[in-house]
Amino acid sequence: MSIRALRLGATLYMPCTRTDLAARLFGPARIPGLRSVVLCLEDSVLERDMPVALMNLGLLLRLAAARDHGPSEPMIFVRPRDPATLARIRSCTARSWSRNRRISYGSHASRVSRVGISNWPSGIW
Repeated sequence: MSIRALRLGATLYMPCTRTDLAARLFGPARIPGLRSVVLCLEDSVLERDMPVALMNLGLLLRLAAARDHGPSEPMIFVRPRDPATLARIRSCTARSWSRNRRISYGSHASRVSRVGISNWPSGIW
């Protein structure tokens, strides 16, 4: 395990319906000292807002993939609503997925039980 993995800090949850994700993570309104963020598509996003949330997430991941992601930038995790949402994220960002892997450290599976874990892909990301 790398030392960076131990430096999560106080992880910030941000719903993907926010229109200022890029500004808060990388831009002029960047949150000072932010080490890790979970971009949420689960309980903070209404079902009717999912298309906008997925679009915002896709834009952010493409922007992040195009940047030089240095050690001072936050580690990004995604909290999909369910396995189907994870599949949508993967398909929407397939062209730049290999680049995104360097900035997206993983996903945050919510409300997973021993029974429901089999619905999620092994090695989620």
